[in-house]
Amino acid sequence: MSRAERKKEFLNNRQYLVERRTREWLIKRGKGSLLDFQDDQIRKLKECFGSLDGDGSGAIGIEELEDPLIGLGFADTREEVQEMIDSVDDDGSGMIEFPEFLGIIKNSDGNDKTAKINKFFKDMTSGKLAGEDLSFNLLVQKMRRDYMMDAILSGDTGRRELGEKILKNVGKQLASHKLNTRPSSNNSKLSR
Repeated sequence: MSRAERKKEFLNNRQYLVERRTREWLIKRGKGSLLDFQDDQIRKLKECFGSLDGDGSGAIGIEELEDPLIGLGFADTREEVQEMIDSVDDDGSGMIEFPEFLGIIKNSDGNDKTAKINKFFKDMTSGKLAGEDLSFNLLVQKMRRDYMMDAILSGDTGRRELGEKILKNVGKQLASHKLNTRPSSNNSKLSR
């Protein structure tokens, strides 16, 4: 480990300890309501973050966020997902670390999409969406499937329109991925 990496790790650990002491101080004095997230919510959000962090790097990028954000209707396109990442990416890495992830969740700045993300995660951490036993990935798959079923079967116009919008966006996303992973036709022809 290089000196710069050790220094970064030291600073991160120090910041964590200061934040932990501050949390404990506030809770001990009955001021826990001033915290953005309670300890049990942070634990659940760390689990969600870990399930999104497919490569275990400690940061999530557009590839890891695109499916859940589009599938849940929080973003319509890959570009919107990138805009969300850029809006909270404090260090300019192009990736979201856990504190930046918390920034997305608590940042309900009047933007409809971030307010929906905030509500989703607050409801999820409180167990309102599907109980506390369902993992984040299964919850996302269940909700995406429910939205798509609403597009086909719902008698409620609002739910059907939302389901149709998500179904259309997921279809575009899949088509885009298929185009990007299709082998070149020149490479597939046999030479004579």
